Amino acid sequence: TLSRESLPASWEFEGLYNTPELIATAQKNIETLKGKIDDEGVDVYDIYLSIAQQYALIGKGEEAYDYLLRAGKQEPGNSLTFQTMGNLMESLKAYPAAEEAYKQATIVQPQILQNHLALIGFYLGQKADAVKIESAFAFALEKSGRATNVLKEYAQWLEGQKDIVKAITIWEEVLKQVPEDRAVKDKINQLKRKIIK
Repeated sequence: TLSRESLPASWEFEGLYNTPELIATAQKNIETLKGKIDDEGVDVYDIYLSIAQQYALIGKGEEAYDYLLRAGKQEPGNSLTFQTMGNLMESLKAYPAAEEAYKQATIVQPQILQNHLALIGFYLGQKADAVKIESAFAFALEKSGRATNVLKEYAQWLEGQKDIVKAITIWEEVLKQVPEDRAVKDKINQLKRKIIK
C-alpha cells in the first residue's frame, strides 16, 4: 500500500472511456473478469490487474486502487503493480502517491529498466529539482549496469541542464557501447563545438 497521507482527496477522475457505450463495455469486462477469479488454473494476479485497469479506464480510482492492492498481495514482487499504481495516482493528480509508487517499482524489481525510466519520466514531467533527478539517474545507472537507454536519457537531461562537459562524457560512454552509431558521434561533435564557442 501507499502511505495514507499521500493518497488522493478525491478518487474520481475523467477516464479515457467517457461515453455511455465505452463505460458499459468496461463494466461488462469487469463482470466477466470477476467471474473468472475462482476458475481453476487462472492467473489471479493478471485478473486483478486487468480489473484495476478497466476501473481506471472509466475513472473509478478507488476501485482501481483496491484491485491493485489485491494484485500486490497476490504477487508482492511484481513491479507492474506499482507502475500501474503510479499511472493511476498521476491521473488522480496525487503526485506524492505517484512518486511513491514509481519509486517502489524500482525497489521491487530494480533490474527492470522501464521502472527507472518511468520514475525519471515522472520527475521530468513534474519538473522535480535537479538533485532528485540526478539521484534517480544514478540509481538507474547502477542497477541497469549503465544501460545505453538510461545513459542517452541522462546525457540529454545534462545538456538541458547546460552541463555540456558532463553530457559529452556520458555521450562518449554511449559511443563505447554503440561504436557504429553515427547520430551519437554527431551529437558529441555538436556539443564540443558549443564548448569552443
